[in-house]
Amino acid sequence: MNKTKYDLTLIIKGDKSSEEAQKIFDDVKAKLEKLNYAIEKSINPALRELSYAIQKQTQGYYGTFVFETDNYNSKDIEEMFKFDENVLRYLIVLINERVAKVRKSLRKRENKEETPEAMEEKEKEVEGDDIAKEEIEEVKEETEEKKEAEEKKNVDLEHLDEKLDELLNN
Repeated sequence: MNKTKYDLTLIIKGDKSSEEAQKIFDDVKAKLEKLNYAIEKSINPALRELSYAIQKQTQGYYGTFVFETDNYNSKDIEEMFKFDENVLRYLIVLINERVAKVRKSLRKRENKEETPEAMEEKEKEVEGDDIAKEEIEEVKEETEEKKEAEEKKNVDLEHLDEKLDELLNN
């Protein structure tokens, strides 16, 4: 059976010690393994400032798991965190390996590290995958918008230089 990869990131309350946060993180790992989710990678919790307060907390421990499963059920994860007061937030993201490869190629191309021909080859790999095609189009549009913004910025700087020269000459 074809297993699907997921990324689970969680934020543990920042008022805990690093040992307590690690214990909570390990408990979550044990619960995931009990649900028969094969944990491929985990990033131990690290204390960070939150962008905004969550439940009056301004800091939190961010931890991440990458796991594979062929029988994912969001209700299982929801139940796991529903009554856990130590976890402020969690987010699960489906990892589409084919899309990830194409996104990486687009970013390399944007930085002039990959040729357009190599990029076209990557795009052919995701033919028939509508979600992947939509993602590719979104990334392409973002890349074009960034390029246009950069060009506009350069034009504005040229115009600014002209105006500055004009003011200095007067």
